[in-house]
Amino acid sequence: MRNRITQKEAIFYQLYQNWKSKEHAYIPVFKLMGEVHVTELGQWGFVSHEVSARCSELRTENPRLMQHIEIKGKAPGVVYYGHRLNPDATPDMIENADLRKFHKRIMQRV
Repeated sequence: MRNRITQKEAIFYQLYQNWKSKEHAYIPVFKLMGEVHVTELGQWGFVSHEVSARCSELRTENPRLMQHIEIKGKAPGVVYYGHRLNPDATPDMIENADLRKFHKRIMQRV
């Protein structure tokens, strides 16, 4: 088993925690950046400034799982995306094999 949490896994974990809380709020892309502690695995991950690219890849790989909206910032002309997991998400919607394995690892520790 590898000993590192990927950026995609760290992003997914944050979106999963938001989904699990039943809040279903869209998380602005800049709030997904930084260190992420995956409590169930006792491991840390890091999401770099490439967060937008990783979120785009996750949406492409798992189209039924993720949702996004365009958010207009307070400064003139500022636009960014907010992301969340589909409120009706199921494990079957995770199409990326590595992400599916990561989800199973988390669920085994719950």
